[in-house]
Amino acid sequence: MKFPAALAVLSLIFTAAGVADPAKWEKDIAAFEKDLKTRSVKVMLYNSQTGNALAERMRRIATDSGVPVVGVSETPPAGMTYPQWMSAQLEALGRALGER
Repeated sequence: MKFPAALAVLSLIFTAAGVADPAKWEKDIAAFEKDLKTRSVKVMLYNSQTGNALAERMRRIATDSGVPVVGVSETPPAGMTYPQWMSAQLEALGRALGER
C-alpha cells in the first residue's frame, strides 16, 4: 500500500484489520511509520472517537517526527450543527497544513 505524499490517513486498515491480525499488515505498518518518520506526509488524520495501541503508536510517531496530527470524528459533538462540525474539522486540517 502506498500512502499519498500530501496526506496520510490512519484508516480502518490500521484500526480494525491491523489490530485483528497485525502480522498481515507488518509491511504496510512499517511503510506508514517510515513515511511519518521521514515527513513524507504533511498531516496525519485519526479518528478521535476511537483508539487502540496501534493508532496511539502512529500518533506518537507522527508527533515525534513533527508531522501535524488532526483528530476527526464520525459524528458531530453535542451542540454543533452538521455544517459547524464539518467546518471545524476542515479548519483544523487547514491549520495543520498551514493554510488560513
